[in-house]
Amino acid sequence: MVMENDNAADFNLDGSDGRKHSLSEFNGKYLVLYLCGRKTHTL
Repeated sequence: MVMENDNAADFNLDGSDGRKHSLSEFNGKYLVLYLCGRKTHTL
Protein backbone atom coordinates (compact mmCIF):
# COMPACT_ATOMS: atom_id res chain seq x y z
CA MET A 1 0.00 0.00 0.00
CA VAL A 2 1.26 3.46 -0.86
CA MET A 3 1.32 5.83 2.08
CA GLU A 4 1.57 9.61 2.22
CA ASN A 5 5.14 10.85 1.64
CA ASP A 6 6.23 7.52 0.09
CA ASN A 7 8.48 7.85 -2.94
CA ALA A 8 6.90 6.63 -6.16
CA ALA A 9 8.68 4.27 -8.53
CA ASP A 10 9.74 5.87 -11.81
CA PHE A 11 7.36 5.25 -14.71
CA ASN A 12 6.68 6.54 -18.23
CA LEU A 13 3.43 7.81 -19.74
CA ASP A 14 2.50 8.96 -23.23
CA GLY A 15 1.64 12.67 -23.15
CA SER A 16 -1.08 14.42 -25.12
CA ASP A 17 1.77 16.24 -26.89
CA GLY A 18 2.92 12.95 -28.46
CA ARG A 19 6.04 12.70 -26.25
CA LYS A 20 6.86 10.15 -23.57
CA HIS A 21 7.23 11.64 -20.10
CA SER A 22 8.81 10.01 -17.06
CA LEU A 23 8.27 10.74 -13.41
CA SER A 24 12.00 11.40 -13.01
CA GLU A 25 11.65 14.49 -15.27
CA PHE A 26 9.85 16.17 -12.38
CA ASN A 27 12.32 15.23 -9.64
CA GLY A 28 12.38 18.00 -7.01
CA LYS A 29 9.16 19.58 -8.33
CA TYR A 30 5.57 19.32 -7.22
CA LEU A 31 3.49 17.15 -9.51
CA VAL A 32 -0.19 16.26 -9.52
CA LEU A 33 -1.33 13.25 -11.53
CA TYR A 34 -4.98 12.85 -12.43
CA LEU A 35 -5.76 9.29 -13.43
CA CYS A 36 -9.17 7.97 -14.33
CA GLY A 37 -10.06 4.47 -15.36
CA ARG A 38 -12.34 3.45 -18.15
CA LYS A 39 -15.84 2.64 -16.94
CA THR A 40 -17.28 -0.61 -18.14
CA HIS A 41 -20.88 -1.63 -17.87
CA THR A 42 -22.26 -5.12 -18.15
CA LEU A 43 -25.91 -6.00 -18.60
